[in-house]
Amino acid sequence: MVTAGQTVCVPAGATVNVVPGYEYKSKHTLLGLPLVHINCGYGLRRAKGVIAIGNIATGIVALGGFGVGVVSFCGIGVGLLSLGGLALGGFAVGGVAVGLVAAGGCAIGMYAMGGAAVASRVAVGGAAAAPVSVGANADAGLVITEATKMQDVAAYLTANCPGLCPALRWLLSLGAA
Repeated sequence: MVTAGQTVCVPAGATVNVVPGYEYKSKHTLLGLPLVHINCGYGLRRAKGVIAIGNIATGIVALGGFGVGVVSFCGIGVGLLSLGGLALGGFAVGGVAVGLVAAGGCAIGMYAMGGAAVASRVAVGGAAAAPVSVGANADAGLVITEATKMQDVAAYLTANCPGLCPALRWLLSLGAA
């Protein structure tokens, strides 16, 4: 294997396959993982570290084509906070987002917002399907439009969503007063 800065003699007529890429791994570690691992280039290059940047990235913060981490900014990302073309996680934002709270062109989750939103509790979007939906084409027990009064929304949520977040319940009570 040839490393950077090494001089290599190649016989005349021989073929040399050079695959461009870059790899950096910090010497400092946290729990056995390098603080920063960058591995980019052609092919499947895996980066694993606290901050991982690579075609396939695994770490607390993951950036790359495919990534798994607490915070993931990837084409296809999985994490507690995930941003990407396809985002999966607790809080997911992307073209297609699936998570507890999801926002994107197509959003699926407990709370979803997007062009097409499907949720188990609240959906907001052009096409929305959930027990509580807001949108031009909403399918729900309560459809909120410009004419809907805040008192009606608060009464519906109190009756149908007993596990509603206390902060949201308080916010709705301000508008209903």
